[in-house]
Amino acid sequence: MKWMKQHKFLTGAIILLLCCAGVSFYIFTEMIHTPLQSTEQVNKTINESSEKLAEIDLSNNPFPVGGATITEDQIQKYLHGMSHQKVEAKDKWIHFEITEKRILYLIKQIESDKEAFENSDLYLDILSRWLESDYADADRDHNAIWSLQGGTIGKATGVLSKDEELKYLEENKGEIK
Repeated sequence: MKWMKQHKFLTGAIILLLCCAGVSFYIFTEMIHTPLQSTEQVNKTINESSEKLAEIDLSNNPFPVGGATITEDQIQKYLHGMSHQKVEAKDKWIHFEITEKRILYLIKQIESDKEAFENSDLYLDILSRWLESDYADADRDHNAIWSLQGGTIGKATGVLSKDEELKYLEENKGEIK
């Protein structure tokens, strides 16, 4: 306590720095978890795909791992693995190919019981953009899911170019499910 009184300026600077760091962390966390589209935009995209969604059989999971009923952890795993096709990241452990059928399946699963999934709005935001082949923010999408999973290694640092994506698909041909 005596040291703090003797170094009032330094103590004040440290407290100010800690406050700024806390506010910055909060803003960054909120930014990652905030959907890019409005709920209306997401609903519009989903409604425009209603015929395709009607054809999706929820008892037939298009992913090679997981059953007919999926959990929030599985949704995160699927989204994370699919995002690897589109993002630059040092480490990528899971690989799922992005297909329209998989996107529609996940949308229908989430829509069938939104309350069961804590982050349903985020998932539907990501999936509705991907359904329209909009991957401009795939790195942000990846990092939002990665963060929910408690990620510490493999943060996305950008979006792959078309050539880089093709190279990724070729190099990981045997691992992509």
